[in-house]
Amino acid sequence: HNEIEQNSNVEDIFSDKRKTYELFSNYFKRDVVIINGPEDLQGYLQFVQKHKKFIVKQPKQNNGRGISVIDLNNENINVIDFFKKCLSYGGAIIEELVVQPGVIHELYPYSVNTVRFITYFSNEKLTKIAAVLRIGMNGSIVDNASQGGLYACIDINTGKLKTNGCIRFQQKNFISHPDTNKTIKDLQLPEWDSLLDLIDDLVRVYPQKNYVGWDLAYSDKGWILIEGNGYPGIYLAQKGAGKGLRKTFSKTLFLHSKNPDKYSKAIL
Repeated sequence: HNEIEQNSNVEDIFSDKRKTYELFSNYFKRDVVIINGPEDLQGYLQFVQKHKKFIVKQPKQNNGRGISVIDLNNENINVIDFFKKCLSYGGAIIEELVVQPGVIHELYPYSVNTVRFITYFSNEKLTKIAAVLRIGMNGSIVDNASQGGLYACIDINTGKLKTNGCIRFQQKNFISHPDTNKTIKDLQLPEWDSLLDLIDDLVRVYPQKNYVGWDLAYSDKGWILIEGNGYPGIYLAQKGAGKGLRKTFSKTLFLHSKNPDKYSKAIL
């Protein structure tokens, strides 16, 4: 896997959440403020006038790190001091909180639970590789499997969960969510056709990046983009598919390896 050079000359705009927003802002469907420098103070002040509770993300962190929820009503925070703190991070992206209704919220209400949908797109051909629902646990505000959350595999054609809840790199699985006692397997995610339509749009915005893990949330405004991951790896894809994907990768991602011919035998 280390030798995969996925279009190494293509900028990974997903490595900086600010750049992701600039390209994909139409799909966020929520108020967002980008903080790059002192010139962004006015936009920030307008945002915090409207939203007293919001989420802050450090722009170059990943795997659920550098994310916090700020509540100006309940915390003794000076808005100017907090702006300066964001500058000290090297900038920040501040977002309106996502309101997640229905069954996904009921499964675990303390985080936004997201679908990680992994795709390969090249020459106008979309390969839908795998999808998982990532679910928070133990009071965490983030759903990332790398931060101890659960994930369940999704039937990408129907949007129905096809496994119990799993923890990354562990054999143990959960029939019901340990915090809410809600059954995980066979849960039908809402408006799945709309999500598939959204995927079809997203892959065409920045097609230079062939292999992407899209993080999507069902909200009171329908399916929305949370962020993209330009290097989603192959572990979660294969777990999501419930099988090894060497044949699929040999025809997609492995074409960008240093020696793609050595993988071609897997196609036969």
